[in-house]
Amino acid sequence: MTNYAYLRVSTVLQDTEKNKLEILKFANSSKPGNVEFIEEHITIHKAPVLLLFFAK
Repeated sequence: MTNYAYLRVSTVLQDTEKNKLEILKFANSSKPGNVEFIEEHITIHKAPVLLLFFAK
């Protein structure tokens, strides 16, 4: 039986690797079967805003 693990990070500074490791440790100890990972990397990073001030 295949089990699915959904991993989501929301910033470029976050990483799914630590989460994968913890899930695999649990899977090895409890023997639920194969684990497939579904990863989602979402960034809500907005482009920097450049403000220009013009003297009159």
